[in-house]
Amino acid sequence: MDFPKKVKSALYFPLALPSIITFLLIKGADKDIIRKDLIRQEMDGHVMSNDSILHCAFFLFLLMVHQKAFRAVFYKRIGRMKHILNILLPQHSTCEIYGCKIGEGLRLFHGFNIIVNPKVKIGRNCSLHHEVTIGATEKGVPVLGDDVFVGVGAKIIGPVKIGNNVRIGAGAIVVDDVNDNSIVVSPKAYVLR
Repeated sequence: MDFPKKVKSALYFPLALPSIITFLLIKGADKDIIRKDLIRQEMDGHVMSNDSILHCAFFLFLLMVHQKAFRAVFYKRIGRMKHILNILLPQHSTCEIYGCKIGEGLRLFHGFNIIVNPKVKIGRNCSLHHEVTIGATEKGVPVLGDDVFVGVGAKIIGPVKIGNNVRIGAGAIVVDDVNDNSIVVSPKAYVLR
């Protein structure tokens, strides 16, 4: 970690401390889900090397200070405490993942302008890049399977089922079901003149 990040970490420690205490006080399945979220995160090219409780707490501290996108995932997991903690360390104001059912290991890249309908179901170990929209129509909402990767600016709209191990490319607009182990891409840009 470079010098400016060390300074920021030191200054933000009092603001991040309530989040760490909340994590340490959580029991059972909720703590396991947060641990699995932590395992999928990356900080300056580093990932968590072991999942001991102290190592998780330290890595949580670094992520809370330096990655606003992870704050959205953490606040989703802790219930009502999110309202208090969000005052101390706010998440991206354009990252809306409230209400939806999310499996363990969600990873948000950048977190900017991610909108997920509250009725959507997202499986385990999914990744969403910035400017992703997963939205409903009057006919229903999408359901994402496990290990789904959604690229920058992709839109998943309506009552579609996205299978397991699916990669959705940048800018793709998905309105039909996608089978397991598929890759979905948008049309390639071409030069008009």
